[in-house]
Amino acid sequence: MRDAFIAQLLIEAKEDPSIILITGDLGFKVFDEFRETLPNQFLNAGIAEQNMIGLASGLAFEGWKPVVYSIANFPSLRALEQIRNDVCYHNLNVKIVSVGAGFSYGQLGASHHATEDISALRVMPNLNVFSPGSTFESIKCTRFMIEQNGPAYLRIDRGGSKDDSNEDFKFGNSRTLRKGKEITFFTTGGIVSEVLMAASELDASVVSFPTISPLALPKINENELIVTVEEHSIKGGFGSAILEAFNDSGIRYKRFLRIGVPGVFSEVVGDQDYLRTLFKLDSNSIIERVREALI
Repeated sequence: MRDAFIAQLLIEAKEDPSIILITGDLGFKVFDEFRETLPNQFLNAGIAEQNMIGLASGLAFEGWKPVVYSIANFPSLRALEQIRNDVCYHNLNVKIVSVGAGFSYGQLGASHHATEDISALRVMPNLNVFSPGSTFESIKCTRFMIEQNGPAYLRIDRGGSKDDSNEDFKFGNSRTLRKGKEITFFTTGGIVSEVLMAASELDASVVSFPTISPLALPKINENELIVTVEEHSIKGGFGSAILEAFNDSGIRYKRFLRIGVPGVFSEVVGDQDYLRTLFKLDSNSIIERVREALI
C-alpha cells in the first residue's frame, strides 16, 4: 500500500505543482523517483514532527498543498496538538500520512505501533480519516485526499493485500468485498486480509471501510452477527465508530462483536504476523472468536 500511495501521489504532483511532499527524515528509497522527478516539490523536515506539521500549516496558508509523511504514530500522536490547533482549527489543506498502521513496525516495539491513532484523530473537527486495506483502496484514498480541500489523515500499512478492482468507488463509501450468510464483518486497514480468510471459512460477508471519517454505513440484516475487526485498540477505535453510527442512524442490530487490540501495550516485539497471532487478530483466532459468539 505504501508503494501504491507514493506512485499515485507522484501522478497527482506532476499535474499540480502546488503539491509538496514533506518527510520526517524517512522513506528515502521509497521517495527516490519522486525526489528526482520533482526536486522542487520535496522537502526533508528532519526528525521533528511537531515542526513538520507547523511548517506544513504555514505552507498551506501560502497556497501550497503539503503532504507530510512519517512512520507509525509519529506524525499523528507526537504532533497531535499541532494537528488540532494549527491544521484542523484553521481548516488547512494539509495531508498527514502515517505509514506503518497497526503492528506494521512490530519489531521496533510499542513506541512504533500505531494502535491508538484512529481513536485520537477521528474526533478532530474538519479532519477526513482514511484507512485503506489494499493497493486499490490506497490509490483511491490518496486521490480523494488530494481532491478534497481541507485536512486529511491517511494511515497505510507497509505491505497490504493486492486488489485489482476497477469498480467505481466513491469518497466516503464502504466496499462489499464478499457476500455470505448470517455473519457480516466490518473492517478497516490491512487486517482485511485476515478477515477475508476467516470469512471464507465462515461463509460470511466482508465490508471494508477505507474511510473512517466521514463514515457511511451499508444496509444490514438486524438478525446477522455484526463483527468489527481492527488492528487497533478497541477503545474508541473503528468498532466504537461503527456503534456510534448505528446509534445515530437508528439502525437496529441484535448481535455485535468487536475484535481488536484490548487496550494494552505489547510487552514483546515481533513481526506483524506474530503480533496479530499474539493479540488474536489472525484469521484462525477470528474464526474461533466468531464461533464462540454464535453459541
